[in-house]
Formats: sequence, C-alpha cells, structure tokens
Amino acid sequence: QQGNSGFLFAETGRSFFKAQVHETGHSDLGLIYHHLQQGKSIELSQYLKDGKVKVGVFFKGFKIGSLSDAVSTVFLANVSRGKRVSAFIKSIDRKKFLPPTEIEIEVVVQWTNANKFWS
Repeated sequence: QQGNSGFLFAETGRSFFKAQVHETGHSDLGLIYHHLQQGKSIELSQYLKDGKVKVGVFFKGFKIGSLSDAVSTVFLANVSRGKRVSAFIKSIDRKKFLPPTEIEIEVVVQWTNANKFWS
C-alpha cells in the first residue's frame, strides 16, 4: 500500500548587486535630498518612457532617479520570475546643503524554491 507521506523541501537564496541612480535631474530629488541617508529603504517601480520600460527609484513616494537600462533589465527579469526584490541606499556623495551628486543603491533579490517529495 502506498502512503501519502512526503515532505516539502524549500531552498532559499539571496543575491545582491549595486547600481547607480541615474537621471536625478529629472526627479524630485531637490525636494527631499536632506532626508536621504545611507541604509534607508527605497522603492523600485517600473514605468514607461519613450516606449521603453524603465525602473524608477523612489523614496517615500518621491522619485529620486532611475536605473540604467541594463540594471532595469536584471530587475524586471527577477520580478517576472516571482523573486522578491528590495533595495536600500548604499552610499551618497554630496556637499553640505546641496543635493547629492551620486547615489549608489544595493538591490537584494530573494527567492524560495519549493520541491515536494512523495513516497
């Protein structure tokens, strides 16, 4: 007699990559730059520009820039595969009282692969 016993095996993983924030001149950065700090969580969201899907970088609903086309492609591929993606500010280069000249973010991709084994 065959039983319905089995177990679920879950494999989890995490990968990281760094990216520069581009197009900061076409953003709300001038309004909120004084709130940006290393380690703060940011949101990544896709949008359409000139017929291309881009990924915008947002902090508390304010757009602070976008990702390059190459990094956007990697982000969108991971999201379409159902992977959970989060991001935070890795570093900020700025002069006192002026908006940042460079913002680097770190993107974290997490996934879980579930496999069922039955006997």
